[in-house]
Amino acid sequence: MLREPQWDKNVQLLLVAIIAFNVLPHVSSIPVWSTALAGLFLIWKTLALLRGVARPPRWFLWGVSFVCMIGVFFEYKTILGQEPAAAILVTLASAKLLETNRYRDAMFVIFTSFFLLMAHLLDSQSILTTIFMAADVMLITALMFQLHKQERRKSARSFRPVMKTLGLAIPVWIFLFLAFPRFSAGFGGTNDPNQGSGGFAEDLDPGGIEQLVESEETAFRVRFNGAVPNMEQLYWRGAILTESDGLVWKKPKERGINNDVLIPAKPIKTAFEYQTFLEPRFSRWVFALDYPESVTFSQVKNAFRKRPGFIYENLRPNSSIVQYEGSSQIESSPQRLLNEDRETYLRLPDSLDPRIQELASDFKRLALKAPNSARLPTVADRIGDEAINWFIAQQFRYTKSPGGLRGSGGDQLAQFLFETKRGFCEHYSASFATLMRAAGVPARVTVGFLGATRNVYSDYFIVRDLDAHAWAEIWREDALKPGTGRWVRVDPTGFIAPLRLQMGGEFNLLDPSSYAAGLSQAQAQIGLRNGKLIARMRFAWDAMQMRYNAFLTDFDFDFQKSILENFGLKNVSRFTLFGIAASGILLFVAIFMLVLRKRAHRRDPVRDAWSKFCRKVERAGLSRRSNEGPLDFTSRAAQALPAKAELLKQLGLRYAELRYGAAAPDALSNFKREVRLLKLTKT
Repeated sequence: MLREPQWDKNVQLLLVAIIAFNVLPHVSSIPVWSTALAGLFLIWKTLALLRGVARPPRWFLWGVSFVCMIGVFFEYKTILGQEPAAAILVTLASAKLLETNRYRDAMFVIFTSFFLLMAHLLDSQSILTTIFMAADVMLITALMFQLHKQERRKSARSFRPVMKTLGLAIPVWIFLFLAFPRFSAGFGGTNDPNQGSGGFAEDLDPGGIEQLVESEETAFRVRFNGAVPNMEQLYWRGAILTESDGLVWKKPKERGINNDVLIPAKPIKTAFEYQTFLEPRFSRWVFALDYPESVTFSQVKNAFRKRPGFIYENLRPNSSIVQYEGSSQIESSPQRLLNEDRETYLRLPDSLDPRIQELASDFKRLALKAPNSARLPTVADRIGDEAINWFIAQQFRYTKSPGGLRGSGGDQLAQFLFETKRGFCEHYSASFATLMRAAGVPARVTVGFLGATRNVYSDYFIVRDLDAHAWAEIWREDALKPGTGRWVRVDPTGFIAPLRLQMGGEFNLLDPSSYAAGLSQAQAQIGLRNGKLIARMRFAWDAMQMRYNAFLTDFDFDFQKSILENFGLKNVSRFTLFGIAASGILLFVAIFMLVLRKRAHRRDPVRDAWSKFCRKVERAGLSRRSNEGPLDFTSRAAQALPAKAELLKQLGLRYAELRYGAAAPDALSNFKREVRLLKLTKT
């Protein structure tokens, strides 16, 4: 262990504070162990400075750095990309503080702080992030200024040169914001293409959505053009799950399901058109309102692909706000179900409890006996109705805390259906789809969101994590055209807990004792919980955030081209913008250099007046010595020129006040006038 050298303790403490300030925004996005290591190093450095605690040897820091990289590799399966780089940078920047004992180390830490800030900007572009960035840049730059000064101020006046410097940079920043070519794809993104930090995973495993609905964080915002769906129509589909293991469902393999084979038919009138602003934490997920007719990305052409099941997927992991337009229909388009796909949608778990197969057979037998009706036109509809009635008759309950289930696969499903009878939307959608398959009806599970909350201060809706939901879809065969039909949504949760459909995700904020309450009573409880003032403040802030997001996403390359076309520039390319940006930077540098040169040669009026005085005295026969101050010089001149002794001494005092003291506002003009009027005779 080494003792901490006392090289500028105050500066080192400020470096600790700056690194801690820049680590804070990364805490929620990096592994817990990385945050813990960073915190340990920051505390260790602080104790070394304040208490003289010995700092670790260099080999220890090198070892920790190596272990950190190994940990990041096992955490992310790579050390490349935005998230692993941020985790490594946070840990190594904190470790570097423990060996910071000279100017070069301090400068390295300062520049590392800028990189930590840049890493945070890749993760978030919110209003709060922008405010944080402005404050952070000012603090880091102020510390850099202080590092280069011999006498370091501890007052607010230390920010004056920083503010002047940043003020000079503002015109450049505005110019580059307008002129630098915009790229719709980010430089980084999440490393797992299947999962974002939003909590959505490719698998439906009981407990996944249950954890997600505990959060009120915004998932995306939607603005409708024209008609607005009611709450029970706000199903936002994100992924189709086809591989069943009882209560656990997974996405199909890349080539496991063919694309939807649509049947040419009379077009279904588009019911809803909308614009979506998706938060950047959902990796490749793209959520569209049921049933999507089309999804168009406004930022990048061909930036997504359509997957089977009317699912859209971003080709690149989201690293910024994703904006897209969508149009949806009331029901899915008619299509043909290929035989190989039918087999996939009927596949059952390997270990299925015989009681489940027997129960499904009873549903089918009862459905075949029941007559056709407008509400239940096909056998599949009647089988689904029998299953729903059974759930209701068995008094299944909706709960966010169903408890663990023993075993796996079919064993867990049997426990849920015949023992616990308590579950979340995941349990009901997965079990219902499995029962349908066991009864011979093609079925699948869809995951996404159900619900949205209108912002009272604007014209858009907010979909939050607590709106996360899962539901089932069954294949409704066309009786006249075998092999053709439509996928129909069946949400068993709506029959167990009807308020979930009527209230959207806010239902998950209710006390469990209110699940059976009326709609008005439940809404009153939510209003009381949120508080009118707090809710309105939250909506007002979100409305500002929405406008900010819209500004950032709308200001794209096409918008830049339109601006330049207004100035007469046609056929603008990104290379053109690069040229404009480079030319602007060169012009700014040239102007800045000219200003600095002019300031360097700018004449000092006080010094000019004093030089004129010295020349008059020199013509009178007395030269000023190089090591002689103004008071000594005028005192010696007064002895040599007694006729003007008093005036010479007064002029020396006035110059000293002008140069070194607090002179009156008109002191310079008076001094210049008296020097001009001064007449001396040669001795």
